Amino acid sequence: MIIEAKELKDAVSKCSAGVDAGTGLLQAGKLIFVPGYIMGCGTSINVRVPCPSVDFAFMVDKAAIDKILSKATGNITITGDASGIMVKHGRSRLTLPYAEVPSTLPAFPDELQPAPADFINKIGAVAFPNKSGYAGVAWDSEIYSGLIATDSIRIVTATCDGLPGGAWIPDAAVHALSKAGKVATHVLNDMPYIHVQYDDGTICSVLYRAINDFPMGPLCDYIHASQDAPVTATATFNEEVLGAIREAEGFTDAFSKQMPVHITFAPGTISVNAENSSGTFCGEASWDGEYTGSFTVDASPFRLMKAGIQASVKNIGDSGILLSLESAGTTVLLSPDV
Repeated sequence: MIIEAKELKDAVSKCSAGVDAGTGLLQAGKLIFVPGYIMGCGTSINVRVPCPSVDFAFMVDKAAIDKILSKATGNITITGDASGIMVKHGRSRLTLPYAEVPSTLPAFPDELQPAPADFINKIGAVAFPNKSGYAGVAWDSEIYSGLIATDSIRIVTATCDGLPGGAWIPDAAVHALSKAGKVATHVLNDMPYIHVQYDDGTICSVLYRAINDFPMGPLCDYIHASQDAPVTATATFNEEVLGAIREAEGFTDAFSKQMPVHITFAPGTISVNAENSSGTFCGEASWDGEYTGSFTVDASPFRLMKAGIQASVKNIGDSGILLSLESAGTTVLLSPDV
């Protein structure tokens, strides 16, 4: 078979989460090639990418393919015989050991339902790294129709109509869904998996957790209380503030997989701060509120909040003060820094 290097690299990238999820299985660390497809399969994440160029079945170490793709350009020719898999690109010739494809592979559905609009961008914006027992994104069509994520100090939600039944998607699964493609066309809740199909025909299947283990009820009660709470101070974040947040996001510590941005309110002024091992960033902007206090927010939701963010400091009685950031159907509720 002959396949273009970029096409193979894209397929391998999409399959990587499934490859990594294969711990303890025969296919752990390996890419699976079957006629018409390239796959990465574990127990919790399975990815299948259409690839018409694949015309025979084999399984090979992903690490070996990664090394080839780090240098290869143009067409790659892959053939196989009893001695191994022969990979040719340019003047290079490599023989890689291979394994037989497992006799049983994950099943990918033939029929799915239309996906909610902008599903992948929304689930990616709501998700944020956290070390609580509730990491990931959940929804429940009976109690709360939108996407929701939480830890001890924040709640992030996004409106999303047409979600396929209740599910709690762990962090690794959210990452896999975001890695497999940007535009979801179809989705299916086939307990215990959520299957998502993308505009190029890729399907990513992720194992989800029981929605009953997620604190949906208390979170909904808190959200309703915040909606009815009196506003202490409010303002629209202008481009000056959003620009400072975007710049601060690029200055956060990439190694931690978190992007904590500190927002400090003072009468007439908002300051945005971030720090990493290289130094610190500080940006300032004006606003007309009178509240004084500081909040720390992961910067990822601001990717979805492109403009017109309404910031409201609210007093919800016994639960204290919170900051509500709302835009484009996404809401972030934050407790103040202690």
